[in-house]
Amino acid sequence: MADKLPTEFDVIIVGTGLPESILAAACSRSGQRVLHVDSRSYYGGNWASFSFTGLLSWLKDCQQSHDSEEDMTASWQDLIHDTEEAVALGRKDGTIQHTEVFCYVSQDVGDSTQKTVALQRSPFSEASATLADSLDSAGLPKERHSAYFSSHEAPSEHPERSDREPSSSPTASENSLEKEKDREDETYTQAVSDGDKDEDTLHVEDNTEQPKRSRITYPQMIKESRRFNIDLVSKLLYSQGSLIDLLIKSNVSRYAEFKNVTRILAFREGKVEQVPCSRADVFNSKGLTMVEKRMLMKFLTFCLDYEQLSDEYQDFKECSFSEYLKTKQLTPSLQHFILHSIAMTSESSCTTLDGLKATKTFLQCLGRFGNTPFIFPLYGQGEIPQCFCRMCAVFGGIYCLRHKVQCLVVDKDSGRCKGIIDHFGQRISASYFIVEDSYLSKEACSNVQYQQISRAVLITDRSILETDSDQQVSILTVPPLEPGTVSVRVMELCPSTMTCMKDSYLVHLTCVSSKTAREDLEPVVKQLFIPFTEAEDQEELRKPRLLWALYFNMRDSSGVSRSSYRGLPPNVYICSGPDCGLGNEHAVKQAEALFQEIFPSEEFCPPPPNPEDIIFEGFVSITTLTVLAYERYIRVVHSRVINFSWAWRAITYIWLYSLAWAGAPLLGWNRYILDVHGLGCTVDWKSKDANDSSFVLFLFLGCLVVPMGIIGHCYGHILYSVRMLRCVEDLQTIQVIKILRYEKKVAKMSFLMAFIFLTCWMPYIVTRFLVVNGYGHLVTPTVSIVAYLFAKSSTVYNPVIYIFMIRKFRRSLLQLLCFRLLRCQRPAKNLPAAESEMQIRPIVMSQKDGDRPKKKVTFNSSSIIFIITSDDSLSVDDSDRTNASKADVIQVRPL
Repeated sequence: MADKLPTEFDVIIVGTGLPESILAAACSRSGQRVLHVDSRSYYGGNWASFSFTGLLSWLKDCQQSHDSEEDMTASWQDLIHDTEEAVALGRKDGTIQHTEVFCYVSQDVGDSTQKTVALQRSPFSEASATLADSLDSAGLPKERHSAYFSSHEAPSEHPERSDREPSSSPTASENSLEKEKDREDETYTQAVSDGDKDEDTLHVEDNTEQPKRSRITYPQMIKESRRFNIDLVSKLLYSQGSLIDLLIKSNVSRYAEFKNVTRILAFREGKVEQVPCSRADVFNSKGLTMVEKRMLMKFLTFCLDYEQLSDEYQDFKECSFSEYLKTKQLTPSLQHFILHSIAMTSESSCTTLDGLKATKTFLQCLGRFGNTPFIFPLYGQGEIPQCFCRMCAVFGGIYCLRHKVQCLVVDKDSGRCKGIIDHFGQRISASYFIVEDSYLSKEACSNVQYQQISRAVLITDRSILETDSDQQVSILTVPPLEPGTVSVRVMELCPSTMTCMKDSYLVHLTCVSSKTAREDLEPVVKQLFIPFTEAEDQEELRKPRLLWALYFNMRDSSGVSRSSYRGLPPNVYICSGPDCGLGNEHAVKQAEALFQEIFPSEEFCPPPPNPEDIIFEGFVSITTLTVLAYERYIRVVHSRVINFSWAWRAITYIWLYSLAWAGAPLLGWNRYILDVHGLGCTVDWKSKDANDSSFVLFLFLGCLVVPMGIIGHCYGHILYSVRMLRCVEDLQTIQVIKILRYEKKVAKMSFLMAFIFLTCWMPYIVTRFLVVNGYGHLVTPTVSIVAYLFAKSSTVYNPVIYIFMIRKFRRSLLQLLCFRLLRCQRPAKNLPAAESEMQIRPIVMSQKDGDRPKKKVTFNSSSIIFIITSDDSLSVDDSDRTNASKADVIQVRPL
């Protein structure tokens, strides 16, 4: 490792599974210093996704893993004090067992005469060099088919290939593939030439021959390895589930893409058929009679409100859900659909309440993203932990893969963990520690009883239920085939999910283990698939062909409580691995519960700040107040009237000026980053780069110094003009005095708005100056939050100021609030007119070009019109003197 890690953190997390990744994101988002390490070379742990060759390497590591006999105690002695003790962590991952791999397609490197044209034209460059190593690392059997498929096995056309070992020389493999590629290109060119010579004959042959499925070989799968993204766990996301809500709330969803699950399938009487889920699917289904459709819709409607209709199932609470369905007079096919494809429960272990709850959850998730309740992340389930890790890194978390933790350092007196010692011999301290359960030693897990999950990963050549579209994502629950067995969940993924290569399907099988994975899942595989053979027969045309298969057992620690582990310090928290459920609810709930236990006063994964929340609003506010000050200045000091054209130009300038400053960092002049504690988004104040520093300097001048200088200049002149007019107030008429008071009140209100704005933004400005000048350590999280709070509240005070300083607005507001009450007391037309003082109402008069601005002022109880001008030579228009109301016109000239 080039650089040593910091020696102090708030939280250290060991393992990058889904619960650990969510916790890392939540802790980092709340301002904690997070170190996230994993001894593996990939993210996700048992939640990870692999390419095809990556999966083969993972299998090899699982088969060759063993406990290290090296005694590491000597390396700990120098770092552990007399009052401390070391608690060793496990050095073997025992969560994966009974791995078995079977390949049913040709493993011969030279046997590639039927590759697709696309593969011929664009092969992967490094696939050939690593082909032999990949073949060896798979641990494949020498036989082309496994023994349990012997009844379907067909004689091979090339028997010598079945026993041939793959070439161990990369150069030989590459030469063989290149020669084969050239030979295939020649064959392809010749076929095109023949077609050009005899086009009519070719057309007839295409119409008469049955279409043949493209043949996929093992070397082809190796070359297309990156097209595969194979999950170790088989899960889907409920569209109304807790994980979807968390992804949307925390804005982590922007890091991933999703695809709808398009079909819910059922396996009944040896056949696979599609299950109608939504109301439209039920009534459009051709497999149900009209009576069955009505019965199904009636029961599904009841399940949505079953909690309010407890009398319907009160007597069946202790019974199984399957027995309860029989009492509802449903047909056997409807009972099967509801039990295995909608509720997705077992016949024996599921109670009535659990079945109704599962059915309601299923129905509530319909319609949000599609006709089914589920969505699937593109590139596999392993993308989700990486998305949360990315969020943690954005907020300052530090990540280290291939970083082993040797032991925990525990204080003997308090029993709390003080730090860790890594494989580099560095001691790192923290307040809290979160550890994936696979890292615990055998001594800590000696009293724990684990369950097991049986998993199978299959690669097939077509879908288990073919339709017009070949891009279907399907979920199927196969009921127990024999008494005493469990139901098996089957998930089929198409190439559009970015999990498999073209012309292939990726199939996941999952169930609770009773034996080894192969023994549990083998009967279902036999029912749905047949092994790949050279020659096609009628059965192959009915069932998908199995190209490659992997079986393994995975440990399920989701039901283990923390008290079951021995010798854990109180500040060490344990996260479990994947469970057998279809959704991710357990992982999300576990992460949230642990976070609230560690930081009870913090919000769990709040949404990240928007870069425009503080920056853009501040630009708009300061520019608006500057323009407002200038408008008051030209009206009071220079007696100029503002028309609508001037106002629209001013508003346009405000927004363009603010957008220019807010958009500059997006175009490369400085950048947006998180502030010191990751609590808000701001520009990069600390950067010493000339480009970034120049932006900070010009931002200070253009958005603080210049606007505040203009505001000070304008209100200084307004104050001077008002003081000069007050000196001769006794010489003015009462009407002129009222006009002056009106302008003075408006100017005072605008000045108060600017003053409060500057006061609210001053804490934020001060904290930014501290950061720019290298005193960011003085800005604590509390100070940062208070600064943001004051800055965001600056716009709230403007309407409050307006309400308290404008009497007419207050009166209108009270009238609006009391309108209903007044109408109840008496009709509005009988209400007496409210007595009020004479009010001044300035109205802008029309004028010709070149004339000075004039203002017409009228009063409620007077017909006198004042024309205020600023030119001694200007005379009053006769049109103003002679109007319909014969109002008296008085010209008021400035002093």
